[in-house]
Amino acid sequence: MNKFYALVVMVAALLLSGSAQAQETLVAPAGNPAARPQPRPRWDEVKPRSPYSGRGLTSPGQGMPELPFVDDFAGRHAWPDVTLWTSDGVYVNSHYALNMPTIGVATFDALDARGRLYEHLNDAPAPADTLTSLPIKMDSKPGVVLSFFYQPGGLGDMPGLLDKLRLEFNAPDTNWTEVWSAAVNIDSNSIVEYRSMNVTGGVDTITRRFDTLNTQFVYVALAIDDPIWHKDGFQFRFTNDVSLTVNRDVPGRASNADFWHLDFVYLDSGRDTTNTRLPDVGIAQPQAPVTAMYASIPARHLGTTASIALFPGLTTFNIAYRNLGMGTQNVRRRFSIIPLNGSTTAPKKDYPGGAENIFDGQLQERAFEFEPYDFVGAVSGSTATAVTFEISSCLVYDMGTGTLRSALQHNDTTRYIQEFQDYYAYDDGSAENGYGLFGYGTSNGRVAVRFTSLCETTDSLSGVYLYFNMAKDSANLKTFELAVWDDNGGVPGRILRREKFDRPEVRDSANDYNVYVPYKFNTPVAIARNQVFYVGWIQSSEVFLNIGFDANTPAAGRNLYALGGGNWYESMYDGTLMIRPIFTRTSGNFPGNPVEPVAPDAAAKVPDEYIVYPNPATDRIHVRNLKAEMWGTVPPRPLIEIYDVSGRKHRTGYVEGDMFRVSGLPAGMYIVRIIENGAVKTSQKIIVN
Repeated sequence: MNKFYALVVMVAALLLSGSAQAQETLVAPAGNPAARPQPRPRWDEVKPRSPYSGRGLTSPGQGMPELPFVDDFAGRHAWPDVTLWTSDGVYVNSHYALNMPTIGVATFDALDARGRLYEHLNDAPAPADTLTSLPIKMDSKPGVVLSFFYQPGGLGDMPGLLDKLRLEFNAPDTNWTEVWSAAVNIDSNSIVEYRSMNVTGGVDTITRRFDTLNTQFVYVALAIDDPIWHKDGFQFRFTNDVSLTVNRDVPGRASNADFWHLDFVYLDSGRDTTNTRLPDVGIAQPQAPVTAMYASIPARHLGTTASIALFPGLTTFNIAYRNLGMGTQNVRRRFSIIPLNGSTTAPKKDYPGGAENIFDGQLQERAFEFEPYDFVGAVSGSTATAVTFEISSCLVYDMGTGTLRSALQHNDTTRYIQEFQDYYAYDDGSAENGYGLFGYGTSNGRVAVRFTSLCETTDSLSGVYLYFNMAKDSANLKTFELAVWDDNGGVPGRILRREKFDRPEVRDSANDYNVYVPYKFNTPVAIARNQVFYVGWIQSSEVFLNIGFDANTPAAGRNLYALGGGNWYESMYDGTLMIRPIFTRTSGNFPGNPVEPVAPDAAAKVPDEYIVYPNPATDRIHVRNLKAEMWGTVPPRPLIEIYDVSGRKHRTGYVEGDMFRVSGLPAGMYIVRIIENGAVKTSQKIIVN
């Protein structure tokens, strides 16, 4: 279950006539859809349960995990290891923390195991996610220490002073006892820790100050000296407290909040709290794709054009790995590309990365370039609708054998599944935020993402995969229109297709609570080779629609928006909107169970055919055919004639895109006549400054 962790970033909340001013808005999603399908148990299978249930255990000491107890959360699943933990709502991932010690963290937030806001949460702090160890067989040896790393916020919402991460201990014949907690003081850029390591003792306070709170992982080591905890059946658990932020201007703004990320939990005897060295070298960043320009394109578009754009040079693997305290280690790097399905001729390719020493505490970042892998040749002649490859990086070094080595081996390898299916995608499949337009003046607002086709011959854009976040109380379930535009000098120009849909949809599936949903056009749009086009939506209201926003993939200037009928502007937010144009040869190949457009209402009021804006104008006017936009048709290019009030013609010519220049005209009032196929469609007055 892919959770969504969100940076809550808002434009200043200005008010205009009692309403929020029109603005771009970025918020935390109020749900946790899984944007990239992955196997996982049903949500009720990862809910809290008896620590003995399902394990054939009936009493403390029978089949318990023994020391060392260690988890760096680097496994391939999105939930904690069930041989070590029971959990409620905790999400294991490598995308929502910053500067991880090694890949994989356990993230605590406001969402339950189903990816939905806990129903009991409000604006007062209350417990949310919980991660509880199974009962542990404790070692009678001295020097038992529990250590871990934690980070507040990351790419998610920063906790407040009362939104704590808490650690509790339990043992037979005792009650759960809080022994440690941490809280954030944003005003002083500090984290405050509270420690009490026995049932009756006092509390020690430690204050840690940082320049940037959300980028730091803090190391904690706690000596477990009190004999009340040295019993078989000992347990510990982490819990986060959450208070939701209520914003009356943006419905659904009360959303996921107060993130804490936990890494490298390590309980063992024979340790010293003053020794911060940990016995591991591990990969510190997830595997990145080896493609340029797009994360994915339609499989059948993999040709010469795509090869130049996606694979312009050598195949490059970027790897970052960290020595947490094993002393100097000689580490070898290995890389591979493995065909998974869709191609019967593609070879597996292994790449040697050589060896290099890494010292205590060192972060090693390297890029390795190899002879290009022939992805295009690998799918040549294939009729498969989807072709996938596994891209992986691996570390090899001498750590020895035993329980500790076995427990930590997962962070020696990182993998990325490279997919070529039926869509273009920039995003990585995970949404850290929700994006949209909101406020007075955003009805008829527009959002568009720029794409360039890589097909060898003209193909059919037949619909769009969209990933909408759940909004609290379903506040974003409003009518909207999908649109496709051609290019007009780097911004959207003429509308090529415009279709109305009833509302955003968020669906469940067998393996994921929510996935990308296909929206189908009634009539496909023909897109030529190397054509620049834009895909996005037109708002029918001022409601915040909450599209998924991938904060890990830079936008590179391709996200644009326009308020009302005004000019297009580049988005101020540097991330990727989760919009994927779908290309299919025939309607029969379109993805199953699509969302269909709303049927046009023949009795609906048809607006005036053309409008001209802005008014007053300075150097250009824009011309829109509202009837064509309503019905999703492509109108003829209109002829423009401009007269002064005395009837003298000053200018004539055809609209370019949707624009006609009026620069050079003397200031004053003019009549604009719009002519289509020889017939005058409208005459409108404008003022030229």
